[in-house]
Amino acid sequence: MLYFNSNKDINNILPFLKSVWIDDGDSSNVHEIFSALIYLYANNKLNQFTYPFALIKRESPDFNILCYDKENCKGIEHTLSTLSDYKMAESELK
Repeated sequence: MLYFNSNKDINNILPFLKSVWIDDGDSSNVHEIFSALIYLYANNKLNQFTYPFALIKRESPDFNILCYDKENCKGIEHTLSTLSDYKMAESELK
């Protein structure tokens, strides 16, 4: 569980995001947490959060964002797909 008390806490994850290199051999947990942190950082830039809140690792959805005001709770489900997966799904849809 990660706690965020202000937007400064989220801004502290930017150096980590810039230094991470993910490859195909990494576990799905690495992909999931990296994607969740990018989501948090981007939404912080858009002023989408009410502080404080906690990021909780679950199974389904992969993460819950639990806000203390109980009104802005969200779930994050990570899906690992590639361009070839997308093209196959798009052609099957047609």
